[in-house]
Amino acid sequence: MLSLSDDERLKGRITKLVLLDTIAYPQDIPVFFRMLDMPLFSHVGVRMVPPAMQTRIALRIAYLDNSKIDDEEVETYAAPLRTAAGKHAIIHSARQIMPEGLDEISERYKSIEMPTLIVWCDHDRIVPFDVGLKLRRTLPNSTLKLVEAADTCRKRSSRRRRSI
Repeated sequence: MLSLSDDERLKGRITKLVLLDTIAYPQDIPVFFRMLDMPLFSHVGVRMVPPAMQTRIALRIAYLDNSKIDDEEVETYAAPLRTAAGKHAIIHSARQIMPEGLDEISERYKSIEMPTLIVWCDHDRIVPFDVGLKLRRTLPNSTLKLVEAADTCRKRSSRRRRSI
């Protein structure tokens, strides 16, 4: 098996990694995302369900505290879903959340030798913290930073971080 560090396509291109609450191993994903992976349903759904409602559903899945969801944030996330390109992007992004062959891909993680920062929110409801811990144990040159009192990693909120 070819190591990532031996892949000629990557030579000199990637020197460090940052992983943010990443789906790194096979897991259950919320039904909302699974439905977007169904060809007919996804195309009908993104056209029939108003973008603001799609956004609120996704944010309610992601946030532990729904009071953090405000109309401005909903509008910011919903705006691209009003375009054909945005509808296309959300469908295809959802289909890539759980790539085919993830078991085989995850077997290659131990060959990643470059410095890797793993950032995890302590209340992530989509990707459990155990995934971050497993990544930390698997990636030989990694550091795990826990974002405390955060239900999802958002740019706007202030957070405390600690190393694990």
